[in-house]
Amino acid sequence: MAVHENFNFNPNDYIRKSSDNKSKNKKKYYKSSTKIGANIVNAETGQTLEHIVGSADESRYFTVIINEGKESVKLFYNSPEQYESHRNVSVDDNVKIEWHNKEHERRIEEFDKNNDEPSTGEDIVIK
Repeated sequence: MAVHENFNFNPNDYIRKSSDNKSKNKKKYYKSSTKIGANIVNAETGQTLEHIVGSADESRYFTVIINEGKESVKLFYNSPEQYESHRNVSVDDNVKIEWHNKEHERRIEEFDKNNDEPSTGEDIVIK
């Protein structure tokens, strides 16, 4: 019985080096305060936004909770695509579609609330 051994095979060639993994996933991020009433901070840019932690305004953002070891941190992004780009990850397409649909509905509702013109129920035709 002959046994074929491939002495050229090195399993370590197929394992991602830890330095590669750190450089891709360890980008700096900005976290919002966990205190209700604090301003939301964009996790990628560090921009302090007018919207408030713990309010309905959180729904405007794609939020992700990550574990920093001892505690969890909530990160706020403008969209799932910003999160993907910043953290070098992939978000399931169904999650992205659902988030964009909810965001679209929220914007329509906000527009309707801010639209002060009384509706006559008639279509407006612009020529």
